[in-house]
Amino acid sequence: IDLIEQLWFDRVVLILIIANSVTMALRDPLADSLPEWAVVLEWVFTVLFSLEAACKIVAEGFMFDSATSYLHDAWNWLDGITVVVSWLSLALPDAGNLSAIRSVRVLRPLRTVQRVPGLRLLIGALLHAMPLMADVVNLFLFFLVAFGIVGVELFAGEAHASPGTGS
Repeated sequence: IDLIEQLWFDRVVLILIIANSVTMALRDPLADSLPEWAVVLEWVFTVLFSLEAACKIVAEGFMFDSATSYLHDAWNWLDGITVVVSWLSLALPDAGNLSAIRSVRVLRPLRTVQRVPGLRLLIGALLHAMPLMADVVNLFLFFLVAFGIVGVELFAGEAHASPGTGS
């Protein structure tokens, strides 16, 4: 338990998350295969995140041990899912199109919310305000549709033969 409660442990995991986000951003999404450096780094990050999850599971217990068990916290669910998905995509590279599974790894930067207390409070406030914003969104959509209908009625066919379109 002492290991996962150390400040440097959180800082190292935060640096790993940022480094992993940078390497994911550096990849070419249109390339057929990943470059060798990306494959090696993906293995490194997957092993390191797995070690982090294993340390937390050993220290806190997995499921039913206490109120502080690993699966008691929803952010740990996110950590666990991303680790399992990473292992699946590495273990089954030729199992067809795994892009949907690989896209779950994009959720890794969300783990920073768990590490930075102020960010966690901000996300909680935003999520709490979402239902209250429903009326504002509905009013905006009403005006958008109303002005869209007015625009279609006013300008119907006017821009079809405008100069510069080749028509």
